[in-house]
Amino acid sequence: MGQSVSSGCIRMRNEDVEQLYEIIPRGAKVHIDGPITGSGKGEYKNLSVGSKGNLVQLVQERLKGMGLYQGPIDGIYDIRTENAVKNLKKITYYL
Repeated sequence: MGQSVSSGCIRMRNEDVEQLYEIIPRGAKVHIDGPITGSGKGEYKNLSVGSKGNLVQLVQERLKGMGLYQGPIDGIYDIRTENAVKNLKKITYYL
């Protein structure tokens, strides 16, 4: 039986892929934005020190982009990731 998992795959319709192929130059850096875990049931996940996977990697990338995380983007939720999340919470609390 299939499972709802991904290794970073992006599901698209063939005609959309063909259209992007014509528009995006080879070697272009592409940023894909949207809900972290998709939509529907199970959209929000609890992460803590020791969590691993693509979701942790995405969180690390976004935190690094905000200048809050200086560690490696390795998909391992360690104390550096935890501290960056805490700092993000402090910033958003004051906004």
